[in-house]
Amino acid sequence: MTKLNRLEADAASLPLPELRRLVRRLQDKIVVHQVEAEDATRTTAHQTVAVRQQEPGVTLKQEKVRCGKKNCRCATGELHGPYWYKYWNEGGRTRSQYIGKHLPATATPATLAAGTATQLPAK
Repeated sequence: MTKLNRLEADAASLPLPELRRLVRRLQDKIVVHQVEAEDATRTTAHQTVAVRQQEPGVTLKQEKVRCGKKNCRCATGELHGPYWYKYWNEGGRTRSQYIGKHLPATATPATLAAGTATQLPAK
């Protein structure tokens, strides 16, 4: 019996509230793996410093970034930051949002999931 089959058999015996908690935890793990996979494809532009799980489905990452300007110090190796970003899944895609140099004092799991903890700079 494979690990997946054993896990499926164990999950079948869980009461519904515990099964829902398991699903949320698995979804969080999937988001972390997706973000890490995306990091692997963009290692020249971002370097992950820290990862936090906040709300189910919401991952916070502190990253150092390259701005892309040809004559900037980051072009030769010294990246900017670290800056906080929020990652989540939406419509089958991983989405991200810039939070800032520091997490706001209002950053709670609920406000981060709702997007109300961040004030984005005016464009």
